[in-house]
Amino acid sequence: MHRLRYRQRANRLLSGMPSFHVPATTVDFLRVDATIDVPLLEVRELSKGFTHREGFLWQRNRVIHALEGIDLNIQPGQSLGVVGEAGSGKTTLARCVSGSLVPTHGQVYIDGEDIAGRNRHGFRGKLPYVFKLPQDNRRYLKSDLPVQAQVAEALAVQRLRGPAAAKVVVELVEMVGLQRTDLTRSPREISSGGLQRTALACILARSYPHYPRLLVLDEPTTDLDRAAQASFTNLLNELRIQHHLTYLVLTRDWTTARSLSDWIAILYSGRVIEIGLKAAIERNPRHPYTQALISSMADFAPPQEVRNPLYSNSLATRPRGSGCIYYRDCPKAYGVCSKVEPQLEELGAGHRVACLLVN
Repeated sequence: MHRLRYRQRANRLLSGMPSFHVPATTVDFLRVDATIDVPLLEVRELSKGFTHREGFLWQRNRVIHALEGIDLNIQPGQSLGVVGEAGSGKTTLARCVSGSLVPTHGQVYIDGEDIAGRNRHGFRGKLPYVFKLPQDNRRYLKSDLPVQAQVAEALAVQRLRGPAAAKVVVELVEMVGLQRTDLTRSPREISSGGLQRTALACILARSYPHYPRLLVLDEPTTDLDRAAQASFTNLLNELRIQHHLTYLVLTRDWTTARSLSDWIAILYSGRVIEIGLKAAIERNPRHPYTQALISSMADFAPPQEVRNPLYSNSLATRPRGSGCIYYRDCPKAYGVCSKVEPQLEELGAGHRVACLLVN
């Protein structure tokens, strides 16, 4: 029944679609310019907690702090990479910024307007040009619909159908590096890299005739081999340069962050512990965790886990302000680290570190 409904919807959306003899032209998107003085995205003191039930008959509640006191900003046309391991809070941050999750505390500003305190419907209504590239595209895309129908369905949000939609579908598919022969293939018949490109084409279609103001990339190269990763990151960089896009990249892979980002923030257990220009973080990482994270991620090897006890009892129940969140695992920790909670301090040129040894 679901398959039949998808097919019927695809037929309606693609009615009048010609053969693939449509001339390939550059899509004439409208660009929305922003003033460089106002960050496109600004996150202030963002926190998000989740209640975990435990104990006998689940009668006791415990709050897991997925994010605590996050401060970030991105200027139009720039890219910020947030690097952290599984459980560090990356996906929670992505969901708060993209509007699918309301933060417990703090503000999220888009073009200077606070949208974090709104209800879900108002929250989404203020984000017409903020899009999140999903981490699991096999769940995001409909397995029974060919690529052309997936993109056409996304275009239907903009009330574009028939021959006009057919032309834009071909242009978008080619823009993201897919071939015209991929148009009739279903997600089951294309590679993981092809799925990422299809999802990206759908995002461009949903924002048509504009480009996305902010594209949130949550693990954009997961499940891709190194060759496919390089190809996809090159595509994202080309689109950003050509069309003045702005990226928030969330990844556990240092190579991906380095390839896509101008600035890099290191996220550990829900907190930013170091942030700076990519070159500064790469050449001279100052926080012990950043040093361990980078050294564990060779260019052509799968990333290794650095011990991260985000959901351990010791961290989940740790009182706020009871010391550095990393002191139990830090090889350089000394007595005061368990008592004093370090704050992000400026080292110069926007490079900030939360470490008593550095500050």
